[in-house]
Amino acid sequence: MAANKTPLKVYVIWHKDYSDGREYADTLYNEFSRKEDDFAGESIGVPIYFLNKPVLDFKLILSQSQYTAFVLLVNSKMALDEEWKKFIDCLCNFAIINSNIKIYPVSVNSIDASCNITSKIAKINFIQLGDIAKFESDRGLKLKERSNHLCFEIAHELSRLLFNRERVANEEQPNIPPAVRIFLSHARIDGQNYADKFNEYLSTNTSLDRFIDVYNIHKGEDFEKTIDKYLDGSALLIIYTDAYSSREWCQHEVLYAKNKGRPIVLVDAIENGEPRRFPYMANVKTIHLGHESISNNKIRDIIYSVLIETLKVKYNELFLSYLESLYDLEGQTTIFSYPPELYTLLIHSKNGGEQNNIFYPEPPLNKNEIHILQTLNPNLNFITPTYILGIKDRINGISLSNINVGISISEISKEDDMLKTNMHLCKMYIELCRYLLALDTNLIYGGDINFPSKNNFVKLLQNLIQHYCFNSDKEGRIKVFYLDCSRVDEDKQATLLPTIIFKEIQTQQNSKQTNDEYLDNSLKNLREQINKSCDLRIVIGGKTEGYLGKISGIMEEAYIASKMKKPIYIIGSYGGAAELIVRCLEGERPKGVPDEIMLHFKDLGFGGLNNGLSEEENRLLCYCDDVPQSIAFILSGMVRLFGEKKDG
Repeated sequence: MAANKTPLKVYVIWHKDYSDGREYADTLYNEFSRKEDDFAGESIGVPIYFLNKPVLDFKLILSQSQYTAFVLLVNSKMALDEEWKKFIDCLCNFAIINSNIKIYPVSVNSIDASCNITSKIAKINFIQLGDIAKFESDRGLKLKERSNHLCFEIAHELSRLLFNRERVANEEQPNIPPAVRIFLSHARIDGQNYADKFNEYLSTNTSLDRFIDVYNIHKGEDFEKTIDKYLDGSALLIIYTDAYSSREWCQHEVLYAKNKGRPIVLVDAIENGEPRRFPYMANVKTIHLGHESISNNKIRDIIYSVLIETLKVKYNELFLSYLESLYDLEGQTTIFSYPPELYTLLIHSKNGGEQNNIFYPEPPLNKNEIHILQTLNPNLNFITPTYILGIKDRINGISLSNINVGISISEISKEDDMLKTNMHLCKMYIELCRYLLALDTNLIYGGDINFPSKNNFVKLLQNLIQHYCFNSDKEGRIKVFYLDCSRVDEDKQATLLPTIIFKEIQTQQNSKQTNDEYLDNSLKNLREQINKSCDLRIVIGGKTEGYLGKISGIMEEAYIASKMKKPIYIIGSYGGAAELIVRCLEGERPKGVPDEIMLHFKDLGFGGLNNGLSEEENRLLCYCDDVPQSIAFILSGMVRLFGEKKDG
């Protein structure tokens, strides 16, 4: 893999006048990049971008990722638009000469006319949504059903892509195996009925392959060799019934799949109980079935979970390998596609693994898990992608504990259906704060706890703390500053204690001040007090219109911090006020930026941000649209500025 290319990027493309396009795009983002309620970092993490204009730098796209997938939502508006036809032909031409570009056209009409938008796209097998019309009278239900079908198909296709297998598009390629084979692991005594239902559904409703021992192991074949051969290329679906733990071959299948790092999903179908659970059934995706009868819809949901787990495991493997290559760390880490556990660490040791640096997917293990794993080897270091840039410093005992990090962030005023959306902004914010908290830093924020939006950044911090254990015994990890005139509800404050504490800034209006002058001076005072409490500041997003006061809050916080000589990290790729500051650093005079602030940052330039990064590193950070790399840049600068050796 080229060292400067991430494994995969996905572009969801639609005509700007197609009203459902953004909803499909949001659904795909939620499923394959980050789920809206994921505060522990457990989503797949595939970078997904939105595009509703027929403009794209294809050469730049080719240079950024090993694989690029285009989900093209084709409707009649796109089919009748000449600019879109030219765009699609250009996209097809690039796909013809580069096998690592894949186009997944989706017909969203109730008829197939849109499939013939151009002669080149007509040769590609479309994903059909138009035929899914069970809920024609209810737009919401119809859209949900179509979205579910689209996600199922895209999960399968992206797995094929990452496994580097061609799609079976017609009967001329009957022998090409699908990317995903499901191995149905079950105890015959009480799990055969479930296995038969899954087998029937897979054979009649999907193009996935499957293995079930009663049908696939022929007379005279070596049982163990056949099972192991099929497990090597399969996702393991465990039908966990009362008898499962006691069956030797079931135990063998679980241990072999874990040994090989295969995707595993466990369906809990326990009815009465078991005398002793096989102790190696943990650390896998689990779905509870209970005593309900298993319907086709339930089977489909479970199979979808297997597809998602397969994609996640393969993407993790490729992404971690990419980071190893990118930062010249081959031979210094051992990659685990699942979070490490005692059994897999024992296998690692038994197979001659000498590396103590275990590199595994997000999220980072909490300190209790790490303590247990280090009883096996106290020299083990557990590293996730965001930590990779500072790996050598952290291995040498660098600590960032108790550094006070100011976060300047608010919603952007205008979304442009590409990367600059509040959905992308919130993902960056949550990932950044999760790692800053994991590093034992303190977060300082000056936001409105009463902000009436799902993007209330104080509420997002609260959810982050509640869903993940960040040294929970430590009080005051997060400080929120506010003006006394804001009237923050005391009951609401009390619910956030002791992790989040509030600092009230007193204000006083004199008789000579107008209300606007009073507000502006109060906000400036608030931002000065916040910056005095910070060791550094990180700037992302921010309103460029509709904000309180005469100056954008994000812009004024950054300006005051810079005047105080505080280190500043600016990420402009999500738009908003942060992007305007980046343009000032470039020497531009963007509209809406006060002259005093514009001239300050123009004179400062990328080399004057005082943040431990070089001019070139700061330029890369300002324009970076990759979440882990952006965070890694920030952590690297922090280590250079504030890292101290731990005692002992």
